[in-house]
Amino acid sequence: MKRYPYTGKMQITAVFGQTGRQWSHPHYGLDMVGQSDKTIYAVDGGTVLTKNAHGSAYGNHIDIGHPDGTTTLYAHLSQVFVSPGEVVALGQAIGKEGATGNVTGPHLHFEAHSAEKFRFGEDLLNPASYLSISSKENSVDSIVGPWQGVTTAGQQNIVVEDPDRPQFKIAGAGESGAILFGRRYRVFVDLGGRKSLEVSSLRCTFQIIKTILLEPNLSVVTIYNLSPQTEGTIIKEGQKVVIEAGYEGDQYGVIFDGNVVQPVRGKEEGTTYTLTLVCMDGDRYVNGGFVGVSLVAGQSQRDVVNACLSRATNPIEAGSISEGLAKTKLPRGKVLFGLGANYMRQLAQSSNSTFYIADGKANIISPADVPQGQIFDLSAESGLVDVPYQTEYGVNARMLLNPRVNVNSLIRIDNRLIRGAKMRLGQPVRPLDEDGIYRVYKLTHIGDTRGPDGWYTEVETVSQAGALPGMLAGALMNPW
Repeated sequence: MKRYPYTGKMQITAVFGQTGRQWSHPHYGLDMVGQSDKTIYAVDGGTVLTKNAHGSAYGNHIDIGHPDGTTTLYAHLSQVFVSPGEVVALGQAIGKEGATGNVTGPHLHFEAHSAEKFRFGEDLLNPASYLSISSKENSVDSIVGPWQGVTTAGQQNIVVEDPDRPQFKIAGAGESGAILFGRRYRVFVDLGGRKSLEVSSLRCTFQIIKTILLEPNLSVVTIYNLSPQTEGTIIKEGQKVVIEAGYEGDQYGVIFDGNVVQPVRGKEEGTTYTLTLVCMDGDRYVNGGFVGVSLVAGQSQRDVVNACLSRATNPIEAGSISEGLAKTKLPRGKVLFGLGANYMRQLAQSSNSTFYIADGKANIISPADVPQGQIFDLSAESGLVDVPYQTEYGVNARMLLNPRVNVNSLIRIDNRLIRGAKMRLGQPVRPLDEDGIYRVYKLTHIGDTRGPDGWYTEVETVSQAGALPGMLAGALMNPW
């Protein structure tokens, strides 16, 4: 399953195999220029192999090795966000379009190779075919052929965008300042064995719940009017669901990547067939990540975390881990034997922290930890809809669907926009944050790819250093 290296429209300025211009050989890749956001995204998950290692002609560049045995190259970048050895996810931001190296202007030079290691000019794949780039008119696949017989006529300035994407302006939001245009989405069902189905052309609805409380991150995805054969394939072989959603521009990205735990067939109004996929993020680690390891005196609690995550039978990556755990040393040896998630919960509770899983990564945070990244300023200009209102713990708000907001993110809301809470007997109302900065502890993405309504992100927050509500009393309690 592949995606484009840009989130919005991109313009192809040179194709694979093209001759002439400044090249001494047929063009090895595909040159692209982003028409809106200039951020470059990984077209597939994998491991960064090298960075700036193949001469000055490519300028700032990286190559990524993918699980399917292919390698992709991203060249002429103005900024590089990743380093060799780093594991990147599908759709992760890896750099910025630039004009470094041997270029005539800012663009991305993208190559695909059919080998696990990049070799200059060898094992070349057609990047357009690799990315399945095509449009109903001026198909890139149809004009990009073998090196022999390729001409430059008619091959310049081809604008490519995702097919079957509705284009319409969102009224009543973002109309002053930056304007948000049409919804954008892609929905994939991973069948295993390097096979997947993209069902974006059909109507899909989803409700995705993410939380840093001790609850499963749950997604309920409904796909409408599948053919009987495709429906049967998904029921028998469907393993994961990946959903990308948002709007044109930089407000787009992966909002869910989790395992299918239950397919449910159904019918609406007696005529419309549906297939509902109940999915969870991280359930294989929580329910089947057994660990058996011994640690010695003097090792830190962070070593315990690493053992629980990497040496479990169903390992999981580390996300945000509280720095305080590295300071606490084990006074004596420790044996871990059981579910790694249970030990992670015990660690979190012993340090007044919270353990949760989000986007396939395990996290332990404390109220004193400052989340990474920028604070998102939530207002009418950036997508705020309805009126935010005060709750017992903080503030709840609704915005246009935004993948840049995640659990443990910080958002800023002008306190003058917030509707105050009514006092109830025995429950004092906590004051709003003086700076208007709140930490998201739960969010819900709601979407309908073919309906006029339902393209929102709802957040529940506490003040930026507030305690989290609803913690379970026992470390061994498992709601999953």
